[in-house]
Amino acid sequence: HVLAGVEKVGETFALVEIAAKIWASNDNPPLFFEAEMPIDQIERRLDASAGKFAYDKLRKGQLGMFQKKKYLEWLQEQKTAKPFWIADTTTTDTVDGIAELAMELGACAVIIDGIYILGRHGDTSMWERVLSVVARCKDLAKSTNLPWILTTQLDTKTKIDALNATTRDLGYAKMIGQWVDGCYCFFGNKDLKKNKRRLLRTLCAREFEPIDLLINFDMDRMDFSEIGVVEGNALTKVTGSTVPTAVSEEGPALPSGDEDDTPAASSVMVIPF
Repeated sequence: HVLAGVEKVGETFALVEIAAKIWASNDNPPLFFEAEMPIDQIERRLDASAGKFAYDKLRKGQLGMFQKKKYLEWLQEQKTAKPFWIADTTTTDTVDGIAELAMELGACAVIIDGIYILGRHGDTSMWERVLSVVARCKDLAKSTNLPWILTTQLDTKTKIDALNATTRDLGYAKMIGQWVDGCYCFFGNKDLKKNKRRLLRTLCAREFEPIDLLINFDMDRMDFSEIGVVEGNALTKVTGSTVPTAVSEEGPALPSGDEDDTPAASSVMVIPF
């Protein structure tokens, strides 16, 4: 499965949220392979996601006294908790190396952020390389019998406030959609970002019915819950607890922002596997 998005729309944070859910619901942890950013940034995102701490306040060292105490207690608890495996390109930069590491660690899933960066030292063009990486991930998903979840970016020609795309808009390799079981894209125009929402569209799907969702993307409350089903740019079915009260001319219906400062007790990033 591949999750894509324009730059700074939040697909890496979404991937960490997915990984945190997998970590919490399986006996064995996933392997999270980070190709884009330093590992400490992923660790901080994971702390915020798994522990339900406001990300920006955690990042800036601005947690209140109560939240800081809670965070320190949570960190202490993690010393005896099951591990969460994170690796980067200093370990390997090939998908075969990632697969070997996953099997060695007994990981329950392989999660790769930034597949377009892998294998940069070869002689092939970027387009051939990225397509080869995705094809190899497909083969390894079969041989390891593990779910593989990857992120990439949309083509730089895609407008930052776009609300739709196709698999041909995926950066560096337009044929990715031919190899994956599911391809999804994160969108966030000005209205969506202002209201702390994102639009998650299914670009292609095998063996399941594609669905587009409006979701919360609130990093203060750490709420990534589903709001409802989107058809075109209209919210047609409310499935979450937030009721939409306004419609943006630039995008789907947007819920009102009646929220307190307490992180949500339960946050579910819904992706139709």
